[in-house]
Amino acid sequence: MTALMPSYELVRSRRRSLALIVRADNTLEVRSPLSLTRKQIEQFIREKRDWIDKKRQENESLIPVCQIAADQASRADRLIRERIVFLTWRHLLPAPGKIIIRDLVSRWGSCSRKGTISINRRCASLPEALLDYVILHEFSHLSQLNHAPQFWQLLNRYLPDAANRRRQLRRYHLIAV
Repeated sequence: MTALMPSYELVRSRRRSLALIVRADNTLEVRSPLSLTRKQIEQFIREKRDWIDKKRQENESLIPVCQIAADQASRADRLIRERIVFLTWRHLLPAPGKIIIRDLVSRWGSCSRKGTISINRRCASLPEALLDYVILHEFSHLSQLNHAPQFWQLLNRYLPDAANRRRQLRRYHLIAV
């Protein structure tokens, strides 16, 4: 007896390879080249069923990070700003063009080409070590705007255990609500 085909969302585009994405809510997205048939796609999904199940199990251990209540926003912003000041002093960080703290749905932070650093307000809910990781990650982009080896070398100068903190951060999941 064959296992049931898991439900999935199919996204076709001019890509060259198949890709599976198991989202935090356990929905499955399949990204496919235009030329593949439904039969070929479903064969690929069957072959990757163990991987899909493993990813869905991993999702069970994710820690949700929800939007911060409006009456707590200024407190969260203050905590993040205080941490930025401390880390700037401790590591002699370069000055950004601007720092913005706001609620972001899909990322922990960002750094623009103009040197504007955005930090997700929800980072105030993270353990301090992970908040530091997000802040120092974005400040490292002021010197290296991509994720080239030089970027990771710089981040590792600030945080020798950056790789471990990055793995820990992956356990946290931003909830869109």
